Amino acid sequence: MSLPVEQQAINQTSKFSVNRTLAHIISVLSHPLLMCTYFSAIVVYLFPFLVELPPQALNLKFVGVMFLITSALPLSSLLIMAVSRKLVKSLKMESREERILPFFFVSFFYGLTAYMLHEQWGLTGPFWKAVVIMTFLIFLLSCITLFYKISVHSAGWGGLLGFVLAFQLSQPVEGVMELMALITLFSGLTMSARLYLNAHKPDEVYWGWLLGMVVCFGGASFFM
Repeated sequence: MSLPVEQQAINQTSKFSVNRTLAHIISVLSHPLLMCTYFSAIVVYLFPFLVELPPQALNLKFVGVMFLITSALPLSSLLIMAVSRKLVKSLKMESREERILPFFFVSFFYGLTAYMLHEQWGLTGPFWKAVVIMTFLIFLLSCITLFYKISVHSAGWGGLLGFVLAFQLSQPVEGVMELMALITLFSGLTMSARLYLNAHKPDEVYWGWLLGMVVCFGGASFFM
């Protein structure tokens, strides 16, 4: 016996709401500002030899510091800008025009982070170079956003996979193949979520992922 039309409509609405909630959760967990934190955690636990710091300094506290300066501080600054100057309607930044200034601001913030890591911590090796490459990627994405709404969520996952692949090819360690499979899975989930939320068109997420992958893999392979 089929359900009444009203009940079918309720079920469909409920399913749609759950799917949107899940898509939003995936988008938040895949926020571009979290990629450097994920990258730092991967380096600490799988590639610690890439950072010129004492082993005892490479721990959860190091990851926390990177989260603070590459995620929490930029996000807080964007919130202040959004509230005080009304530069964006929301942190979702749904229109291309809303994204331009915040993206350039974040690229500038990452540039300051790279400068601090070099001048204050004395880092000059692969980890520092990776942060410089991230800064370049964000600046490039900002420039592209002037005329095209490319997906920075996708670029973040593509870039993360590019770094890990380049490191593994250079100095193989155990457990990386499983990690790359997991990153690929989250790449697909994130791109699907962005499409489901109508935040991007298919070409915008595909080009974003490809650009992140090419820039980070190419940069890491050439400069490290």
